[in-house]
Amino acid sequence: MSINPASAPVVSNTEGQLSIYPSANTWTKWRNISPLSLRAHYWLYDHPKARKVAEVASYIIGAGIIVAACFTPAIPAVIGLASVGVLVIGITYLASKILNCIVPKSHDMNIHAFHPEKLERNGKLLGELYYDNHVPILKIHSEDAYDAGYAQGYLLKEALSDLHSNVEFCLFTLAREKRASKIRNILDAIKGKIPEKFILELQGLADGYNARKSYFDRAITLEDLLYLQLMPDKTYFKPGKLKVGAPVVESQALVQLQTAACTVIGLHDKDGAPLLARTMDWPSFGKAGTLSLIVSRINPATGIRTAEVTVPGLIGTLTGVNSSGLTISMNVTKYENGITSIEGIPAALYNRMVLEECESFAQAETFINTHQPLGPYHLTVSDQAKAGTFSMYQQKDWNGNWCEDRSNGHLLRLLETEKPLVTTNCSYNSNQTDMFNGKVREKLIQQYLQENSHIQKPKDVLEYSQSIPWVNNHLTTHRVLLGSKTLEVAFDNAWAGDRALHSLDLSEIFSEFQGNKTTAEKS
Repeated sequence: MSINPASAPVVSNTEGQLSIYPSANTWTKWRNISPLSLRAHYWLYDHPKARKVAEVASYIIGAGIIVAACFTPAIPAVIGLASVGVLVIGITYLASKILNCIVPKSHDMNIHAFHPEKLERNGKLLGELYYDNHVPILKIHSEDAYDAGYAQGYLLKEALSDLHSNVEFCLFTLAREKRASKIRNILDAIKGKIPEKFILELQGLADGYNARKSYFDRAITLEDLLYLQLMPDKTYFKPGKLKVGAPVVESQALVQLQTAACTVIGLHDKDGAPLLARTMDWPSFGKAGTLSLIVSRINPATGIRTAEVTVPGLIGTLTGVNSSGLTISMNVTKYENGITSIEGIPAALYNRMVLEECESFAQAETFINTHQPLGPYHLTVSDQAKAGTFSMYQQKDWNGNWCEDRSNGHLLRLLETEKPLVTTNCSYNSNQTDMFNGKVREKLIQQYLQENSHIQKPKDVLEYSQSIPWVNNHLTTHRVLLGSKTLEVAFDNAWAGDRALHSLDLSEIFSEFQGNKTTAEKS
């Protein structure tokens, strides 16, 4: 898609008013900045009922042809008509699945995708699934890693089954990537870098899922789930093409397919504390937005409780806040020189370790200086007073000297009083390599923030920033407003930046895990 930031229309601001860029539902209709393909994409996303009617009509036509064949006297005609009817039904089914992978349907958060319930075993509450302000929350009560995973697998079985089947169809059937069973040597190498508690949790998740699966469901394995944890790392390596000890280079195909990715914008709120606007852009595989939720758990070693914005099956963290007021958000980026071996921890699991082991920005910085992630990405961290983005491996190569070298190849950019923190997907080193049009978004955001620097309510500025063009796009599945005492979310399968935010009560989420919360809708 050809992008020209200068062509994006802007509403001129007046004193005390926001300068607002058009939201996606307006932007996609502007012929001068929106190609026909994007407008068609948005129409298909925004009209799920029309798609359903067309799909059902095709099934009816196919069934009608088959029925008509039954009343045809000539045998060749019967066979011919029946074959045509079956073909129509088969093509409709396949076309619907492919279209849903490429252009997912919109999701209304008021329509609940999860069934609230609790899981108890041996008189002990392991976890509960409930709604708060139309946001699904899985609260894991167990402090045992295996039981925590079992609760997630059991309570999220149906959602995980739907999402996993879509991921398999998109990645393994359409994209022809190798399944987890075909790359066990790579997964074994990665297992060796992951804390044992995560392996136990993944095994529990698999067992919880399989305990509830039907006869027609395929069993899920630990390797399947481990492969899922690697999704955020797939921008710079493809597990199916990696050989242990061989260089890992970025997948150019993925870069070409996507036009945008995650964005984080940081400002100080009216009290001087960091406040972050975060949009997560990732292919929804048709269902990821619909099935997104908050997972809350406790780390028994530190006593820290977390609230993580995630999807079923992912035990790692992409976006989250903990009970000490620490927040994290990740963005993918390029890696110039490849990885020579599997030495570090996958990004999602690394992020979770930061979130559940650190209580302050200073502790997070120490952790990052002493632990190795698998590959490059941006990790934005904030507490009650400080925020900054760590760009992993942006300064220099690893070369096996990371633990001894305190400069460790990472680059840190801080949120300053007069300088907002903007993180997209370009590298933040001297090369400034772009990725997913990160520089385009950064230019638009900086322009937008400059025009609204006079606004006294930074929260308003951040909320509107999430809907401007290219920040909000066909891959935006999570919209999050994040601070030490703030968690507001919106989920959709695309263009989530237009969706209304739902505020969550962190004090309730982080309350003692006593199992006394109702599974009914809380308002």
